[in-house]
Amino acid sequence: MFHVKRVEKKKQYEVFLAAAPEFMGGRFLQSYEWGEFLRQAGHPVDRVLIKDGDGKLWGRATLVWTRFFWGARYAYCAFGPELDYKNTSKKNLTFIFKALGQFTRLEGGMFFRFNPPVLKTGDVFSAGELEEVCFWESQAKSRQVEQTLYLELGAGEQELLAQMKSKTRYNIRLARKKGLEVAVGFSKKELGVFLGLAKQTSKRNRFDLHADAYYEKMVQTLGRLGILRIWTASFSGQPIAANLMIYYKDTVTYLHGASSDEHRGLMAPYLLHWQAIKQAREQGFKYYDFWGADEKKWPGVTRFKLGFGGKTQRFAPTLEMDTSGLKYKIYRFSRTVLGK
Repeated sequence: MFHVKRVEKKKQYEVFLAAAPEFMGGRFLQSYEWGEFLRQAGHPVDRVLIKDGDGKLWGRATLVWTRFFWGARYAYCAFGPELDYKNTSKKNLTFIFKALGQFTRLEGGMFFRFNPPVLKTGDVFSAGELEEVCFWESQAKSRQVEQTLYLELGAGEQELLAQMKSKTRYNIRLARKKGLEVAVGFSKKELGVFLGLAKQTSKRNRFDLHADAYYEKMVQTLGRLGILRIWTASFSGQPIAANLMIYYKDTVTYLHGASSDEHRGLMAPYLLHWQAIKQAREQGFKYYDFWGADEKKWPGVTRFKLGFGGKTQRFAPTLEMDTSGLKYKIYRFSRTVLGK
């Protein structure tokens, strides 16, 4: 009924873009540009189209192949596959996922892991919803955010300011008065500033960063393709904060942020976001996504983001589809025993 076809060229892959009836974070992860960055960074990537027997196009997906123990591998689809979930019957969804499972199996994949681009409250993947297809909630730590905070940019500047907490508005005014300089770019200079500040932030807040080469390849690839910008704030010529932003379709996404150990009282991160929000609105973007908000996992960062107002959105959990039978069952059992 359905089959999966591998494609290489951007014009082939971008013939289908499922219309999003409402805000849905993470769509950039299924873009041709993001797949190109991952490929340049050394990850095996397949871009596929999903068609029925008459050749009608139903969706697309970027699959990233990952190897793990025993030399096995699996296909991972972040915030995909892109389908018209609202208007596709459960019967057709069943056939589509069976086709994706068959593609994964023929390519040597033990299972198909994905973050469905649907809201948790509208999860069509709950037990028994799709005939003949069984999904398991992944036991692995999710690579993507499970909840986010976003702003709708159709409102005017004063309305956007009004929905913020008073402390956030105060900090934006304070940063303005201190005469901070804000710049935008994606050159080696901006990347060097971001990496230097990110290392200070990582040490201060005790979290791990990717290797420098990962960010270098990200900026080189996505900056050249026009969907990445680095915002920096400086005081007296010294960079003190930087944000790495993704610009894709109707959404601007705050992917990574960093700040100096010095001059923290100048509130540079507040001004950086406000300037980026204003520019996004002026350039016609519909949403500003803060990309991750969870008061249990990241209390301090989440409080900072919540200060800007907006709405929260919770996504369906990471799921897995068995494509190898006994091998996958052994894999799940081993994860349960090891507690990982």
